[in-house]
Amino acid sequence: MMHRSLSLHKYLLIAIALYMTAAYLHVGYVHADEYYQIFQFAAAKIGLHVLGMPWEYSDKMRSTLLPALVVAIYKIYSLFTSPDPFILGFIMRIVASIISLSSIIIMLQVFLPTIGGDQLNIEKKYLCLLSLFTLAGIYYNIHYCSENISGSLILIGFSILFANFKSQVLKYVLAGLFLALAFTARFQVGFLIFGLISWLIFIERLEFRLLIVLLLSLIVSIVLFNIILDHWYYGQWTITAWNYFKQNIVLNKVNSYRSEPWFYFFYMGASILPFGLLYVIAAIILFAYKPRHPLTWALFPFILVHSVIGHKEIRFMVPIINFMPLCLMYAVEIVYNKFGIRLLNAQKTIKTLWWINCMSLVVMVVPPTTEMPLYKYLYRNYQRPTDYYFLTYGGSDVDFYKRQNLLSHKIEKIDDIKCDPVRPCLLALTCGQVEKLGFHNDKKIVYSQCPSFLYKLNFGDWIGRTAIYNVYRLN
Repeated sequence: MMHRSLSLHKYLLIAIALYMTAAYLHVGYVHADEYYQIFQFAAAKIGLHVLGMPWEYSDKMRSTLLPALVVAIYKIYSLFTSPDPFILGFIMRIVASIISLSSIIIMLQVFLPTIGGDQLNIEKKYLCLLSLFTLAGIYYNIHYCSENISGSLILIGFSILFANFKSQVLKYVLAGLFLALAFTARFQVGFLIFGLISWLIFIERLEFRLLIVLLLSLIVSIVLFNIILDHWYYGQWTITAWNYFKQNIVLNKVNSYRSEPWFYFFYMGASILPFGLLYVIAAIILFAYKPRHPLTWALFPFILVHSVIGHKEIRFMVPIINFMPLCLMYAVEIVYNKFGIRLLNAQKTIKTLWWINCMSLVVMVVPPTTEMPLYKYLYRNYQRPTDYYFLTYGGSDVDFYKRQNLLSHKIEKIDDIKCDPVRPCLLALTCGQVEKLGFHNDKKIVYSQCPSFLYKLNFGDWIGRTAIYNVYRLN
């Protein structure tokens, strides 16, 4: 157990307050897949009117574990009142925050004693700080997305494997359960699981009886939370993991998107301020000097496979983001033991990095989805049947956050609008479209994200590339 004077409880209370505040303010989704692969799937199962579904839906290639939890909470919510999708979105961010913080606390409880010996030291302190308070960590940990949830679940499973249990059988049953849940949440973490189990077999030489317990727990849990749950959702038996592999690898659909060089994750990871470069260097040091370490066996195949596949996005590395503080502290020890250099003595540099990190946390005040305030305005202010016209996006297919009586109409030009005099008629234009079309009908604006002074700051036409809106009532 961790030395009490480290005050993990104090850090945890601050982290809880910070995470809850961020979850409240950070409305929306970091990436469109966070919405379409979870909340749009949930909307369809709940029975909400949906204009369209992602292509993955018809190919049955998405696990429905995460949408199923949204559906369950929605159903419970509806027993008491008509569910507000924005409150439900906040609830799901709270759920994500609880799962993430739980995984971090379990990891700290298990691995703090392995950092810097048994005594309280600066390495333990920085492991806590890096695990709980970095911008990149908080930014993703509060979001109910497959990258974050799978990463948190696999961190729990990983930590359980190195925790002290009275019952070894229970230990490996629980480890198998959480590894299976992680795989079901996001199939790509299967490469991390493969590396970890390989380490248990070839390096740890795990007792055969316990290996069978782990594998049985893993397989049974996948059957329950992947295959059977997907049957409930899709209404027929299917293996979504195979469908995912078939579509993306066999049919090579993954490379129909933009491809990046093999070293993409190194330079993109290093660009994440303020600790990204340190994380990348730490991983390289760990892999080079500790090839038999379980972190090496778990992380290396995950990074390698993602580096080989052409299509890359930095969010693909989010499942391992909560492993990186631990990786960094092990790298600090390696540098000290190999070269006698105590990196944590560079206090001026460390304080500068933490100052940058703390100042950067202000971005959590800004919703990651600039359209979300528009959706909220429509939901709160137009509760009767309303015609809603748009040229692009602007709530066109984010059906989970729309009232059922909001009639959406995609148009090619303004002249296509046909307002019904008996119901409100709204037009949403991005601020770039307002400027391009010269549609400066300010008297009809009922909602605006682009006041007139903003156009004077339109350097490099950033407004034209940003999803911020004016909404006009035309009747």
